[in-house]
Amino acid sequence: MDWTKLTKRHPDRPGGSAGMIAGDAAKQRLAGEAPGTWTLDPKLGHPWLKWPDGEVHWVPRDAALPTSAFVEYARSEPTAEVASIGDMVVSVEWGYELHAITVAAETWAGILAGDDVVLDGDFYAYDGETFQTEWRFGGGMAGKLEVLYRPTGEDDFGEGVGFVGRLKDADIRPAG
Repeated sequence: MDWTKLTKRHPDRPGGSAGMIAGDAAKQRLAGEAPGTWTLDPKLGHPWLKWPDGEVHWVPRDAALPTSAFVEYARSEPTAEVASIGDMVVSVEWGYELHAITVAAETWAGILAGDDVVLDGDFYAYDGETFQTEWRFGGGMAGKLEVLYRPTGEDDFGEGVGFVGRLKDADIRPAG
C-alpha cells in the first residue's frame, strides 16, 4: 500500500487512551524530523508517519514505508521527552464512582517501561467512612493495574479490591 495515497484519518487507526498516548509520544519523537520519517510504537506495534504538512498520524501496518526514513521510537535520553509530556491522570471506576491518581512524569515513564510501581492514592469518603487507595502498576500498558482500598486507620488493604484489570483499560489523560 502506497502511503502517499492514504488519508490522515484512517478508519482503522487505534483509539482510546492507548492510541492517544502512542500518538502523542510519536509526535514528540518525530518533532524536528523531516516529513516522510516514521517510527513504530513498541507497545501497540503501529507505525506513525510525519506527513508533508508536519502533522504526525497513524498509518496501517501494510503501508509501504521506506526503511531509510525509519526513526527509533526511543531516544537514548528519554527523561526530557517524558517530562515534556508531563504528569498523567489515571482513572478507574468502581461502585458507580470514578477514582483517579495523578502520576508524575518520571514515574509514568517507569510504569510505561514495565516497572512494578505502588503509589498511595487520595482519601475518599463513602457511606460516612473515609478510605485510602493504593495503586499497583506492573508490565506497562498491557500489564496489570490493581487499585485497593482500606478504611482510614487500618494498616493493611486486606480484602478491599476496587479495580483489577490492565492499565490500558483505565482512562488516561494528561494532568492539567
